This record gives sequence, structure tokens and C-alpha cells, in this order.
Amino acid sequence: MTAILRNSHACYAYLMVSDADAYRADIEARAPGVCGPLDDKPWGMREFGLRTIDGHRIMIGQLIAPPA
Repeated sequence: MTAILRNSHACYAYLMVSDADAYRADIEARAPGVCGPLDDKPWGMREFGLRTIDGHRIMIGQLIAPPA
């Protein structure tokens, strides 16, 4: 049973990359529509999310500002 059917999203992954724009473009070229919007966050990350076919969430981010 998938995470969507179980409504179980307590576990997700965060992947740090050096170029979030390029990484998102590559994913979208292979699987259009799976990525959420790319955004600069107040906590110093440029990030976007995606959901796998079985419902798991993955966040992909790039450090754009050092931690305070």
C-alpha cells in the first residue's frame, strides 16, 4: 500500500544540491509536473519539493546564505 493510500507522510527526505535550478530543470525534463515551485526561503535555502509516484515527499535545496 502506498503512502498516499495510507495517508502516511510522517517520513520525508531532504536532498542538498549545489544548483537547485539545474537539478529541478533536469527532473522536470524527465518527469514534467512532479516538482513544486522553486523559492528562496527565509532560512537561507533555495528549495523545491516533489512527490514520488507512491506519495513520498522529497525536498531538494541549495544553501544560499550561511546559517545565522
